[in-house]
Amino acid sequence: MANVSVLLSDSKTGRSSSTVQVRLLRFLAAMNATMIPATVNVNRLATHMPNLKSSSVYSLTVFDVTRCNQNYRLSDSALLIRFSDSNSFNEVKPAILIPLEFFWLRHNHSDMLCLANTNTQFLDLIGEITVVMSTVTDPSQDKNRVMATIKMDNDMYVTMSLFDSQAVKIHNQQETMRGNPRVVVATSVNPKMVGRTRHWAYTSISTAKVESLSIAELNNFVTTAPSQEIDFVCTGRVTGIKMEKEWCYVSCSNCDKKL
Repeated sequence: MANVSVLLSDSKTGRSSSTVQVRLLRFLAAMNATMIPATVNVNRLATHMPNLKSSSVYSLTVFDVTRCNQNYRLSDSALLIRFSDSNSFNEVKPAILIPLEFFWLRHNHSDMLCLANTNTQFLDLIGEITVVMSTVTDPSQDKNRVMATIKMDNDMYVTMSLFDSQAVKIHNQQETMRGNPRVVVATSVNPKMVGRTRHWAYTSISTAKVESLSIAELNNFVTTAPSQEIDFVCTGRVTGIKMEKEWCYVSCSNCDKKL
């Protein structure tokens, strides 16, 4: 029986016998490590590297799907495909048509807003820094955060959050500028809506409409929505919350993901 074609978003962890057709957007080699990040082991480079060409479309069969290491994520997906000796990896000619909007770099504010809270696509952001709030101290502590208010070209304001080493880096840059005009180019930011505030989370293809719902409507959805298969990224129990700082986090000790 022929393999069934599926979408990447439908992948589940474990060995898959399905076939997916994908476009290679970018090929990144790890110069100081033994792996190309989260994809091809060094022992299989000679097998797969000659076939890797940017913008090409491939048919990939018999692949392993596993959880993405939170410290080395190259996309917003929680899963990654791991190449193995059993892979069938062939270029598709002529290439299938993948809609152009899937690769559209959205710089317009309204286009960014429709992706808020979807966790489906990282964006690029260009704007002027108007206000900076920082918890970075000298010397810097383990937990650092910077919140910068960004004015975009259409006079819309968004808030960009940076954490840990990125927060320290941008804090030090702002200190050296001392109020001079500051334009920021941020890549791979994750758009969020916190209440009615536009919030861009600085990180590490459907669209969704942001709506305001009442608690009663949310409760009704939980009780009446069709049952779904639950797939936990990680589980744990909150044993305590420290209130010394203005912001609080819940962080997993295994994947380091913050909530």
